[in-house]
Amino acid sequence: SDQWVILQTPPQPVFEGDTLTLRCRVWSYTATRVIFYKDNKELQSQVGTELSVDHVPKSNEGSYKCRAEWRMRGSSLDGVSAEVRVSVRAGKPKPVLTREPAGEISEGDTVTLSCVVEGGSGGWRYLWYTDRQGAPVHQTDSSSGTGAGYTISAAALSHSGEYWCGAGRGRNTSYSQYSDPIWVNVTALFSRVTLTASPGATVKEGEALNLTCEAAVNKTPHPQLHYTIVRDGEPVTNSTDSALYSIASTEKSHTGSYTCAVESQGVKKSSQELHIEVQSKDTFYVQG
Repeated sequence: SDQWVILQTPPQPVFEGDTLTLRCRVWSYTATRVIFYKDNKELQSQVGTELSVDHVPKSNEGSYKCRAEWRMRGSSLDGVSAEVRVSVRAGKPKPVLTREPAGEISEGDTVTLSCVVEGGSGGWRYLWYTDRQGAPVHQTDSSSGTGAGYTISAAALSHSGEYWCGAGRGRNTSYSQYSDPIWVNVTALFSRVTLTASPGATVKEGEALNLTCEAAVNKTPHPQLHYTIVRDGEPVTNSTDSALYSIASTEKSHTGSYTCAVESQGVKKSSQELHIEVQSKDTFYVQG
């Protein structure tokens, strides 16, 4: 072979249905004429310095080389490339899909799916699907599919479902099989945020009032929770230490609609509104 002449081939192996493109190059010069050979037989189908076969069949497997002519300092030279074996694998490849983490996933976690077409061949463009094959997954602000990875940066309950990947490559895109599905089950970090009043939602001026916020935590170890109690849209407490809002002596101004928001690891949930009424001391109840 001549070190000046280089035969460029696609990543191996090539799969049936791929586009097979061979390029014949001359080091630092432009080839004026190129001939391709398969198993030492001359091929007639190339255009210029490129030989391309769409939807390549298994029969295109073999040993390829090329002969090139070029001009250097007024002289005409020629040379032959080294032989390159092109393997054509029957059928369509099946990608392998994996998930990180492999264990339990809670709201707010980062989840990464990885898709690989095994066999060492490259040039694949990856496609992502969820819940059904055929329609690429809708990506949200917290999920993105780039290349062979699909990342959910802040898992929500709505991300639960089955996921698949597929791949395509080539000028007239040939597609792989779908991968086996992977199930992503996102569990609630905490749930059932409740706000309760003691002694009750109606008190007299000057009486004490305690509001207690509670959240049912589903994860071990227990994540740190941040509590905010809000009255008529304005925070009255903001604490990671206590879910209790105590008023030693209530006033009329404490009347209003209260909610409690609990936040942890980017996940935020609120209780239902609780209306507190502080009545004047001189309020009389008339029974009739």
